Amino acid sequence: MSRSTLQTCLDADLVTHVFQGAIRLPSPWRIERVRIARLWPHKRRRFSIEYAIDLTTEAGQTRAVFLQGRWSESVSDRDRRAFERTPSDIRLTSAGLLGVGFIAPALSLAVHSPDRDRRMPWLADALHPPMLAVRLSGTQAAERLGIDGGLDSVRCEVARYRSGKRCTLRWRGKETLYAKMFHDQRGRALARLHDQAARHFASSGSGTLVPGCVDYVGNMNMVVLEGMEQRGAADFVSDLTAAQVLADLHRAPLTVDAAHHPRDELAVARRWLDTFDFLDSHDTRAFRETFERLASEWQNAEAAGSALLHRDYHAAQLIPRRSGAALVDLDTLSRGDAETDIATYLSHLLLEALTGGGGGAAFAQRARVFTCEYVKSSGEINETRLRRYAVSAMLRRGAIQLFRQPRETATDPLWRAAKHILESRNSESDSWIELIQRDEPSP
Repeated sequence: MSRSTLQTCLDADLVTHVFQGAIRLPSPWRIERVRIARLWPHKRRRFSIEYAIDLTTEAGQTRAVFLQGRWSESVSDRDRRAFERTPSDIRLTSAGLLGVGFIAPALSLAVHSPDRDRRMPWLADALHPPMLAVRLSGTQAAERLGIDGGLDSVRCEVARYRSGKRCTLRWRGKETLYAKMFHDQRGRALARLHDQAARHFASSGSGTLVPGCVDYVGNMNMVVLEGMEQRGAADFVSDLTAAQVLADLHRAPLTVDAAHHPRDELAVARRWLDTFDFLDSHDTRAFRETFERLASEWQNAEAAGSALLHRDYHAAQLIPRRSGAALVDLDTLSRGDAETDIATYLSHLLLEALTGGGGGAAFAQRARVFTCEYVKSSGEINETRLRRYAVSAMLRRGAIQLFRQPRETATDPLWRAAKHILESRNSESDSWIELIQRDEPSP
């Protein structure tokens, strides 16, 4: 029974029907379609689901908003108490759909908007400018935003959000600032790290920048960061620049306590394997075969390097500047093998090539540019470590995409590429890249 309710939570048509009956939208909006934007597997058979909701009006207006779902084999008592009554004050604002919180008992699912997050209740104030003014009273952030007497003078947008964990907000007032809010006090350490990183990169002359810390607001577990808007730059950061920024980061002499090991990579992949097992999915066999082979190669392995890692490095983490780029999202900085970040970037390149129709040839061309520039800027890439981290990255990327779009678009070719990479043994640094090009893992 529990497995079937989770499968239903991942059925976009059925969830659309449930949401249409449970959420009373402000006129003239209606729910047109619900899509699965992201699935996060947790331990002990719990899952977070991000739902993308397409809203429309009879006049042809459209709007995309997001809600968070939390699934477990039985809805927790805390969720029941928090969302036992369907709210009547649902609002559509610049920050998205607010005031939503309900239980879908038949699905064993709790659904809520960011302002109803029971683990971060202060998020509701951050999304409401008059209350934000009270919270930020007398701070540097309030002055920089131009908040005056609690007036509704700031436009707020939710950039990224994970229920009960963290939220990234964009505030557009007198200046544009970003805020990273957490359920605990990790923002305090992040504020110090941003200050150190901003000073280091500003003085390095490399062209790489990091947003500086404007404020740490303890009553909201929130660090406020400089806005790094585009300034006279193109709309994208080239692979050449991305490689240079990554090389700069890996050499940066910043002190971080966290370390990232191969066992950490395997732990995330194993969580996906457990997910497919629980769903009784036919994907389990394909995933398990590659995962177990990777695990055997990585048995008892430790990180061989001590580079400063980003751990989620891809184009969306880079903001183009006149010279170089600004690097954002430093939440997961740690020390480990440089190949971790290189593999993550390459997995995103392959996904982009697959979904854009370029296939293996387009990927290989960009991958060679990136890796050659990285070697030129930073030094040697260890082929064996890169192969293994690339397999891990592509397994995860394929698992994530499986719930977003038809599997043949990205998941199958990503997993096929992972399997082929693991089988390659050539010592040349771009051997498996050329293998992907020859095999053309396109839809």
